[in-house]
Amino acid sequence: MVDNKTELKRSIGLGTAVTLVIANMIGTGVFTTSGFIMGDLKNPAAMLLCWFMGGVLA
Repeated sequence: MVDNKTELKRSIGLGTAVTLVIANMIGTGVFTTSGFIMGDLKNPAAMLLCWFMGGVLA
């Protein structure tokens, strides 16, 4: 019997790892902080203004 096993090489480079971390931070941050902001401000327009100002500062 011939045992031919072909395995894929699993590797993540530095660039891929950095973009994965950034994507996870942005993805969860949008859903997490919007609830906290709305709890404090209770005004959707003020929340959007805070998001806009944060984007400009970033």
